[in-house]
Amino acid sequence: AHLDNLLTRAESSKHWTEKILKQTEVIEEFLYEKLDKKVPTRMNNHELLGQSMIDSGNEFGPGTAYGNALIKCGETEKQIGGAEREFIQSSAINFLTPFRNFLEGDFKTILKERKLLQNKRLDLDAAKTKLKKAKMADARALVSYYCLFKYDLMSVIFLLNFFTNKLPPRQLVIRDGTRHLL
Repeated sequence: AHLDNLLTRAESSKHWTEKILKQTEVIEEFLYEKLDKKVPTRMNNHELLGQSMIDSGNEFGPGTAYGNALIKCGETEKQIGGAEREFIQSSAINFLTPFRNFLEGDFKTILKERKLLQNKRLDLDAAKTKLKKAKMADARALVSYYCLFKYDLMSVIFLLNFFTNKLPPRQLVIRDGTRHLL
């Protein structure tokens, strides 16, 4: 029961790990270059917005209130975009990689051990069956030997008593392959 519980938990862990991994990739819109720990070369939306704000602010002039505000907001948007890029890269390295390692490494080991354990369980069942059959055969042989010995002993006692005239003659009757004294 404990082993079955562990195997069920392993299967459940695999299922939920795969599901979390897929959903995380969907939510974060990971690209293969991000998963390979490479920094994407194109700018993300926050960085593009920030660059547009900086360009607009420079167009209006950094000395104007509106231009200065656009430049400051643009720099902040670029920082947000950089933080997003760093977050995506960090989560790919620190969050998804362990999940992949579990699915590709640890879970495969669990499956191998499970298969080995099932084979050992089958071997044990076969050995138990073989032992049980051997015990049954030994028991049958012992019973047969005892029965033969008992009936032979009864025959000898009958003959001794008959020839020594200690008892009145009794009949030895064989019915259904067994000997009976009457």
